[in-house]
Amino acid sequence: MPHGQRDWSNIGADEVVHGLADMAELAARLGSVVTYNREGSVLFATDFSDAAAQLELSPYGTGAGMIISAEESVVGPYSLRVATSAVIDQVSTAALSVPIPDLATRIGMMAAILWRNDEVGWQLEVGAYIDSYVATGTLRYRADLNRLDVRSTGGAFYLLDGGLVLYPHTAQWHRAKLVVDLASRSYVRAMVNHREYAVAVPMQVQATTEPNRVDVRLQAFSRDGVARVVYFDDLVVTHGEPA
Repeated sequence: MPHGQRDWSNIGADEVVHGLADMAELAARLGSVVTYNREGSVLFATDFSDAAAQLELSPYGTGAGMIISAEESVVGPYSLRVATSAVIDQVSTAALSVPIPDLATRIGMMAAILWRNDEVGWQLEVGAYIDSYVATGTLRYRADLNRLDVRSTGGAFYLLDGGLVLYPHTAQWHRAKLVVDLASRSYVRAMVNHREYAVAVPMQVQATTEPNRVDVRLQAFSRDGVARVVYFDDLVVTHGEPA
């Protein structure tokens, strides 16, 4: 669940609810990209002002493209703009590799996402390459079906919420977070805006010869055969997440 004090715009009881001890926390939240959920220790954080050289951009399909854009943003002046191809479920990916500080840690990935119509899908994905295997955790939202799910064993998707309505709109940003456990190769939880889901299913595990690392991936795809646009911002990767 989101953490911290209540919304500043709300009118509450006539009592002191924000003491001096809270001012440092408020300053951190106003001045940091880590604004939604501050659990875990930050491995990487970006508002995409300087992330282009660090990301591996892989637009997939005719007409697909990925750029750092000033069209929309939630933190700073820029975001990652992903234009999908017109082919249904053809996934374009922006990937980032980070070192693994602890092979038994819990990794979190959080981002803000914006889209302008209901015929899109997006995914947050964590790929943990450890010794001879890669464990992949994928949080997927399909706006056309209001469906939130995660990919599990054999690539099958496990339903978390079949009625999650997230409205598309200019400047309507949604926040999502995925937490996985590298030791047990399983999901821990998923969060979308104010909702939190406990996820007790295994990640997808496959053999690999790749070096040890964690890849985080921002992904988008069309759901109706028309090229669509999805924006990502405020990417934060954490470790040492609580169970």
